[in-house]
Amino acid sequence: MEALDYTDDSLRLHDLTDIRLLQLHPLLDDAVFNQAAIPRYNCLSYTWGPHLSGGIEDESHTSSSRALLCDGRYVSIAYNLSTALHALARDQMAEEPAIFYWVDAISIDQANVTERNSQVGQMHRIFREAYATIAWLGPSLSNGTWPHEDWPSTLSFMRDFHHVDGPQGKYETYQSVQGYHHGDPEAYRKLGIPFVKADQWYVLAQLMRCAWFSRVWCFQEMLISRRLKLLCGRHQVSVDELYDVNQFLSSSRWGSQMLPHSSIADTLLEPDLSAFYYRERYQERGPLDARAVQACLGQLVRKHRYATDPRDFIYGLLGCADASVRELIVPDYSKTVRDVYTETARAMITLTGNLQLLGCVRSEGDTSIRGLPSWVPDFSLVPPPNSLHPLYKAEEFRAAGETTLIVHSTPSMDVLSLDGICFDSVAETFQPLSEFGDDFEDREQLDALRHMQVLLDILSRSEDIYHVPGESIVESFWRTTMANTALQVYPAPLTWRAHFRNWLLLQLASMTPGGPTYEFSRRLLDEHAILRASGDVLDAEFPMPQDVVAASEGFEFIPGQPYSWTEEADRDGQVSSSYLFTSNRRLKTWMRSLSLSAHGFLCMSTLETMTGDEIWILRGAGTPFVLRRGLDNKMRLIGEAYVHGIMNGEASAEEGVKWQRIELV
Repeated sequence: MEALDYTDDSLRLHDLTDIRLLQLHPLLDDAVFNQAAIPRYNCLSYTWGPHLSGGIEDESHTSSSRALLCDGRYVSIAYNLSTALHALARDQMAEEPAIFYWVDAISIDQANVTERNSQVGQMHRIFREAYATIAWLGPSLSNGTWPHEDWPSTLSFMRDFHHVDGPQGKYETYQSVQGYHHGDPEAYRKLGIPFVKADQWYVLAQLMRCAWFSRVWCFQEMLISRRLKLLCGRHQVSVDELYDVNQFLSSSRWGSQMLPHSSIADTLLEPDLSAFYYRERYQERGPLDARAVQACLGQLVRKHRYATDPRDFIYGLLGCADASVRELIVPDYSKTVRDVYTETARAMITLTGNLQLLGCVRSEGDTSIRGLPSWVPDFSLVPPPNSLHPLYKAEEFRAAGETTLIVHSTPSMDVLSLDGICFDSVAETFQPLSEFGDDFEDREQLDALRHMQVLLDILSRSEDIYHVPGESIVESFWRTTMANTALQVYPAPLTWRAHFRNWLLLQLASMTPGGPTYEFSRRLLDEHAILRASGDVLDAEFPMPQDVVAASEGFEFIPGQPYSWTEEADRDGQVSSSYLFTSNRRLKTWMRSLSLSAHGFLCMSTLETMTGDEIWILRGAGTPFVLRRGLDNKMRLIGEAYVHGIMNGEASAEEGVKWQRIELV
């Protein structure tokens, strides 16, 4: 195979704003056009590797290259790109005959760093000025084991969800079938649409597994394209219908609950609606500001978006960013990934005026990009740490009160200089609340036992614990373990005390007699009974041994299988109440552990937190941060923290508080 000679007069870009277009029919060559003479063209959006995620395709096809005759030379291109070009050449849409195409692999000289930088920097213009963007999902949805070539008619049900309506609106109607099984005809009668069979849901799951939905560049191209046509083989998929059926799966919670309980071999995970949402926002309001771009950075990796080049997690979003972002972050593939990430973190902090991004930092041992400053997130990690406050929401925590962020200038890009207050230090760390360990196989049971063990330890020395006015220690404990946030509401409603109790009660009651968890739980219950008998005041949130015995009667035991809770015994909704606490707690405790400060404050911070680490409140920040002092007196960021009792500015508002300048390295 030969390489295209991009220095030839017919292919050379004479100006940085020129672009190359590929014409499939009737001419089979490239042409260079300056900005004033660009004809009508389409952009092709595709994935370089296999078109289906999960390694379910025939590698003999997907990993091999194909030859493309271009400008008189045979050029090697990826298999998926080859199938896209063949499909477009064979089945040109009737209203777009003989149209030009912008195809990154051919239109950009990938070996020319200067040209690559320039073309990536104007992606927003290239895609916005295109007549349409053709998103190539692949030649088919067949996975080799379950072929389904009649999938267009199978997916026709998406149109029904698109037209769902109700007295309170479409999304409220979607929510009305929460708790129904996907095979229950009553659910569809309630929605006012025909019944959807299991294999129809399966085909939708196959569609959403197309790799196009999991790539960073495709995320950007979906946002900025004026007209977007999803093409799979010879069939088009409606973006609007696909959005609505995914919105239904999210609103009804069927996406994460219905298929795992059926005989279908695949599952629909909780849908990623971020691309649909930001596309709608971009089309209505134009390029995204820094706060929206920062939110996208968090959403991309959290929803398992990928890029071959780690720098593209940043550069792949610049096309949908506004001028203020593009002025500070300029594509430059000559820079190291470390420098690109450091400059991006500083730019985001400067432009947004907040420190939310610091909540996405992982420990040095967990990062794939070596040498990053401690305050710079590794944007290539999948998934990233779950920040206490989502990047897509305005901060609700106000640990630093109404102060404004000030970033001091420093000679080195690696140093972040801020103002802060050293509030306290870490006196003791407890076992992680959310990790596998010991001999216990059930994660929830393990968490319940650790919660109970730590809580009993804290109760036994209650005089040393900071008491939030009007709260018991038990209440302060469960509020800390879920960052005092329930269903994205801060602070958590008082009704959640019952959810905590039901969760702890049902986990203890579900332990199989004779097993290791059962014996350990009984020892902890005995300790609780001794504490209670000693006269310590314990409220009803902590179940008594007799409560556990009574609750265990609601379980049925089948030899060789775990206990299962019977619906008849759940008259008070204890199971659903327990599930609410489980799902909300997991969002906050993942990769975090509980600790106690020197002044008795309950804290939740990263697993890397150690005794002696310092708890700081940084000017303009919503959450406190755990920092570690080095020998040079410079500080390393360990991670953000939830410290119960100071999240609304209580500590920063005290008299005599003095801010001091610190340097994070």
